Amino acid sequence: MSTITIGNIVRNLDEVDEGWLNQQINSRRSEGERLCIEVHIKTAYLDLLLPTRDCPRGRGGRTPTPQEQEIINLWNRLHLSEAHFTGGNIIAFRRQLERYI
Repeated sequence: MSTITIGNIVRNLDEVDEGWLNQQINSRRSEGERLCIEVHIKTAYLDLLLPTRDCPRGRGGRTPTPQEQEIINLWNRLHLSEAHFTGGNIIAFRRQLERYI
């Protein structure tokens, strides 16, 4: 199961839509809040937490598996580790993620 966390809201990644994501992102940006979004991918073979740039650091530990590294590369290609991203970037990630899990 994959979840997305924005602030204190946790939802199933498959159930979020671009409109809701953009509303969450834009309202936090307009209020000057840190925009921390985390996507947690957990399957029988994967356990991966992907944070956006403004999330607190200090997590991690083990080296990612080759499959996890491919997902991390996808996250980075879609600019989700950069300051400026949209809900569309997250939706694109979700759609392409299916290829890797």
